[in-house]
Amino acid sequence: MTASAFRDFIREVNGYEPFAWQERLLASVIDNGRWPDTIAAPTGTGKSNVVDVHVFANALFGWGEGPRVPRRLSVVVNRRAIVDAHVDHAQLIQQKLMSDAVQGTPRLVADGLRRLQFRPIVESPGENVRESDPPLVVSTIRGGLPTDSSWIDDPSACAVICATPDMWGSRILFNGYGSSRYARPREAGLLAFDNVLVVDEAHLSQQLLFSAKRIGQLVEPTKIGVPVLQVVATTATPDLEDRGQVVSVTDEDFADPVIASRLQKPKPVVLRATADWPGARRPSRKYAGIIAGLVSEQVEQHRDATVGCIVNSVFTAREVGRILAKELGDAAVLMWVGPMRPLDLKAARDAHPGAFTVEGDDGVRVIVATQTLEVGVDVDFAAMVTELAPGPSLVQRAGRVNRRGLRDHGMCVIVVPDSEPTSRTGPYAAEEISAAYRWVQALAADSDGIAYVGQVRNPVPAGARSRPVLSRLERGDTFRLAHTSEKTVADCDLAFWLREDLDDDAPTVGIVLREGLPVSDIAALQLVTATPVTADEIFPVSLPVGRDVLEDVVRSSGDRFARAIIVRDGTSSLADLFHPAVDIRPGDLFVLDSVHPIVDQGMIVSADGAPARTVTQGDAVLVRSRAQGDDAQLRELTRILRSTREATRRLPEASRDDIAVAEQAAALEYLEEFDPVIRADQQGQSLQVITPRLPDDEREFLEWLVVRTDDSIVADEDHRQKWTGKKVALSVHSRAVAESSRHLGELIGLPSTALDVLHTAGLFHDDGKAHPDFQAILGHAEGEEVLAKSGDRTADEPGRRTRRSSLPLGWRHEQLSVVVAKAKLENRSRDDRDLILRLVGTSHGRGRDAFVHQSEQLLGGEFADLLSTAVTLFDEGGWDELITVTDRTWGVWSCAYLEAIVRAADCAVSKEGS
Repeated sequence: MTASAFRDFIREVNGYEPFAWQERLLASVIDNGRWPDTIAAPTGTGKSNVVDVHVFANALFGWGEGPRVPRRLSVVVNRRAIVDAHVDHAQLIQQKLMSDAVQGTPRLVADGLRRLQFRPIVESPGENVRESDPPLVVSTIRGGLPTDSSWIDDPSACAVICATPDMWGSRILFNGYGSSRYARPREAGLLAFDNVLVVDEAHLSQQLLFSAKRIGQLVEPTKIGVPVLQVVATTATPDLEDRGQVVSVTDEDFADPVIASRLQKPKPVVLRATADWPGARRPSRKYAGIIAGLVSEQVEQHRDATVGCIVNSVFTAREVGRILAKELGDAAVLMWVGPMRPLDLKAARDAHPGAFTVEGDDGVRVIVATQTLEVGVDVDFAAMVTELAPGPSLVQRAGRVNRRGLRDHGMCVIVVPDSEPTSRTGPYAAEEISAAYRWVQALAADSDGIAYVGQVRNPVPAGARSRPVLSRLERGDTFRLAHTSEKTVADCDLAFWLREDLDDDAPTVGIVLREGLPVSDIAALQLVTATPVTADEIFPVSLPVGRDVLEDVVRSSGDRFARAIIVRDGTSSLADLFHPAVDIRPGDLFVLDSVHPIVDQGMIVSADGAPARTVTQGDAVLVRSRAQGDDAQLRELTRILRSTREATRRLPEASRDDIAVAEQAAALEYLEEFDPVIRADQQGQSLQVITPRLPDDEREFLEWLVVRTDDSIVADEDHRQKWTGKKVALSVHSRAVAESSRHLGELIGLPSTALDVLHTAGLFHDDGKAHPDFQAILGHAEGEEVLAKSGDRTADEPGRRTRRSSLPLGWRHEQLSVVVAKAKLENRSRDDRDLILRLVGTSHGRGRDAFVHQSEQLLGGEFADLLSTAVTLFDEGGWDELITVTDRTWGVWSCAYLEAIVRAADCAVSKEGS
């Protein structure tokens, strides 16, 4: 495969030919071996195809026909809906590359990407890694979604990461919002290396852009020989200073009739002034009625197409949508605003497949949206009504009108105040609204209006810069941020390095509504823990709205439902809603009872709403709850479990593990026989029944039960440290991790010295599991080889033995592994030895930069003779010094990157059951 196949690839995947500037972008990447600093392309000219360029360039390298380019592409934009649009495009490519019928250039691209991918080296491969796995990894990281960590599983794979600025930036700064504390170093390392950051509509995220470039300067590139973070600013309104190397749409590109039609067709501007302009006040219902009336006028004029309405606030969108739905019918009016669940957007798309595409849907007369539709979304409105907004925002909104250039013109009606505004409105500053007001007067007098050619004659006024002075990240800051396993009194405030406006609560939280949660708070918490939140069921809202919703729950509810379960950093707990200042942080998820009237037109509102019409149960196959009236089934299951327990206890030498296995078998047999959901969903999968503890009172019965597959348990890194479903000898596992770490490093292109370090770290990383008490946890039997993994039927069984173990609470096997490795590596050079020991000790995300146990608590059995080594490391500050030295010698991101490789190899080997 050669670069000349790019045109065929774009056509066969997307159904259209690439633009000349996109081919120039690919040529620039190939010729320079890196991405340009800036991509400047007007709305409608295909900036989203940077994903296609990234995929194709990596496939070329896979075939040996192109340069080594970053394996990961991070597309970051300050609009949640646009993040989702990038995800949709990336998943389209992913699906085309995975199709059973894939042929031609897409087949060559898929094969080229598979050549990059990592496969663990194990003695007996399982079925977890298959040729049917996607050649392209696609991940979403944005507020209001569960943490998606699929992109860290294989550092060698071609991946596309679609994210919002705060969620992406917090991860590269070692403090990922919503991430597990122990996953943070993996994320930071993999984002700082072998990654190109494309900041879409960069004028919206200049602080992030500045911070990302600074990180590129702070990373030590020569140490491990992998491309350092590359940063690309993309914009349709290029007003950035020092744009560096630029790939852009030029005058010559207008020879393409498609581009000419999209950029030159008139978009006349009509201004509608009103004295009800809200200014700094909350918009009124009368004002929303004025906008709805203007939309109705456009609907009358365009009976065969969809009209867009883009407003500046969720309140206005809600009121306009309500008025138009009464007038035109619910089916004719669709909403697309930030605080909507993917579940509801998916339902709207399923009912109206073309409505959110350039093809359109004849049955949809209006789409009402907020700023979510400003950038990157391929809809094609016949006309648009919008509120006055800053110039760059209006350009983006107008880009949705006559997007394909197939109509003679596209009308843009702009609602403005009756005189030049002097106050802030919505999220916009007074000076940028005032400048936009003067600008649209000129556009209204120009026959081309807000079309691209009109913008050339009437240059777009720049938006206001919220931060005249951007914050600079210093090396000392990075050392502090990299201490990821320490729990500090207060979390580090990342706003200085990430946000455009320090006064803006832009980061988001998620609201989840669940039906049938038990009355008991503890039982409800247990049920939520057993049914992890999924992306589809989350309403993403801003921090202020999240606070308002929680306060409203307290004000308007009885004691029974005035509660919330908070999911933070992968852990669920009860939130204290009655505290004067409820603790809310970016990335938090709040699970509420579905009875609360906080939903209107698919949006979360803090007042005047209704209960959600659709609620979900996470990723469970089956949920039964007394709160849903499932008493009969729960009573019977309780009886079966009690009788099974008593019968098993009477067997000779029956252990607690035997009882647990018997209870699982009996529960599944009962449910498979009497519950059609289980029979329909099992399909050969391994299912697990999860229940709370059986009540001591014989008259009581279970509050709830959950059935789910074992897949989610196998995917959990903490579970995989002890359990993979079969017994695995420590020597076999360590050898597999060592060889796989080296192999993964080779695929990435690391130098030989780094490969040797990775291999040695893999050999030693689990040696601490040989501690006799830890072997007891794994179910080691006399005469067996020392184990790395338990062979128990479920992951819960090693957990039960852990709770009965004499090991100190929180004891970590990798801490003991460091002691063993240090005693055996005295002949290695100091630099190599320190790095190997660091990779051993941090192989599960702990120990950065301290462990909680001292030498006497750590050692036991055959390890007692290592006491002096343990004392030096963990009683006298040797480990802390080692972490500091390696941070300074190699750099915090380089260390994190190498840690990520060892951990990826370990996880892959464990997934294979080795």
